[in-house]
Amino acid sequence: MRRTSQLQAITKRHISVAVSAPAASLASLASNVETPDLQETPQTVSVEKFMGLVHKPYVANKRVYPQQSSIRITETQAVAGESIREALMNKDFNTLFSYLTDIRKTGDWTSVTEGLARPEISLLLRTLIDGQLKELQTLNSFNNVVERDAIRTAKKSIERIINVIESLQLQLRHSGYEFSPSELERLLEFEALNYRYREASRLITFIESKSACDSVTYHNLKFRVLSNTDPALWKVNKKTLSPAAYRGTLKSGVAFSELLFAFSKSSAKFTPNLQSHKEIIAGFGQSGDLTQVRKHIEQVWGITSHSTTPTRLVPSTSALYPDIQLLTTIANVFGYNKASTEAMNYIINFTSHYKIDTKDNTHIWRVLARMIELEHQSDPTTLATEFNKMWDLMNSLNARFTIGLYNKRFNIFSAAQRLGDLAQDIPLLKEKALEAREVSHKLRIQKVLTKYLKGVALAAYSTMEYEKAVKFVKPFFTKHAVDNVHLKELLDSRKEIVTKVKKSREEFATLQRQYDEEEDEDSLW
Repeated sequence: MRRTSQLQAITKRHISVAVSAPAASLASLASNVETPDLQETPQTVSVEKFMGLVHKPYVANKRVYPQQSSIRITETQAVAGESIREALMNKDFNTLFSYLTDIRKTGDWTSVTEGLARPEISLLLRTLIDGQLKELQTLNSFNNVVERDAIRTAKKSIERIINVIESLQLQLRHSGYEFSPSELERLLEFEALNYRYREASRLITFIESKSACDSVTYHNLKFRVLSNTDPALWKVNKKTLSPAAYRGTLKSGVAFSELLFAFSKSSAKFTPNLQSHKEIIAGFGQSGDLTQVRKHIEQVWGITSHSTTPTRLVPSTSALYPDIQLLTTIANVFGYNKASTEAMNYIINFTSHYKIDTKDNTHIWRVLARMIELEHQSDPTTLATEFNKMWDLMNSLNARFTIGLYNKRFNIFSAAQRLGDLAQDIPLLKEKALEAREVSHKLRIQKVLTKYLKGVALAAYSTMEYEKAVKFVKPFFTKHAVDNVHLKELLDSRKEIVTKVKKSREEFATLQRQYDEEEDEDSLW
């Protein structure tokens, strides 16, 4: 991909470069939108100046919402909005959602468009979006714990909320409601977090047509929506890395270099924040430019993958102080480019010099495990070795091991014929199963534990004399079974395991005979 000099200006020190404007329009997704002409005279951008902006004291972009006591309504609004106002003032999400669902069915939005004052409409939007995103977060948190039927029900509920918010937004536009910049940013964030990138791109077109937003939050979201900086949307083997994100990919987006140019032009008006740097790193990484990723990481946080000594450190009071989400972005970027070992080195060096909580966040390890698997899937032995390095790193950081990771560990070690190495995990899995509160979660843990126990039994029958294996397996199952029902299931599986071992030995013997016969034929010549 062609790199403009602006890309280098973001990550190099002590150099001044001429910034060439990209040819395409920022709002190229829609031809009917008027946007500022980017093909102006190139400007000279000092990297020192840009980095100075980066490190200046950061003031958070505060969304200003109305105080309930300051809302003034007309007599007409008092009557028309009476049925919804009490629930709105109490921020009663469930009641508001139910009320708007009924309105959506009838098509009569008068109680909202004519019954609510502008501050009340702003509060309504915020309450609905906050409630929907909270439900989405809850779903993501418990996705691997609750039963699948409950997950499907929750997803349908979330979709219904999305439909209500979308209808409300369209009705407000139709009524001539003027959205504030903070409302538009919140709506854009709502669309992006729900992977509704087509809807988000249309919203950006609307925002650009009115020149309504030019904040750091808006530019960060533009990176994500238009330039494919969300790792969940990245494709490996023609599949998105996150199954939930499959519907979000845009057929045609905007070049990362173009958005980076617009970002740098506007950065004098705001302070690039930590999320900005995550988006920039992801943009470079998605396009395969790891050199720029390395430079950017070193210049902002002073960390490299090859040295344990930092070149500089960000103060703990800085808004750019690294967090676990930054490390997750780094894991995604290097893993996607088949450099998962380098990703682990970055995690080691960041956590050695910055206080980053890795104990409760499990997403980063799911990301890293997935990337290691993609990188080494053709070599089971190397895959098991690299996965074990990640496992050791997690242990050193007191990270939390999920059942999904245990399951992946079993599959990887089983393929590498290292079942014996899994024995140490079995007592921990039994303990997790006994401590599980949800029945569905307990059964899921028990299912993985069963795989481990059968795997060790398979290794025993394969490597020991039959009589010794029999004496080993029964007490082994008895010791580690969760309960009597589980024990019966395990004991009943012994016949199946023995049959599998015999079949494997017979297949090996057949192959050996064929090999010997081929050698005999060759020797005749």
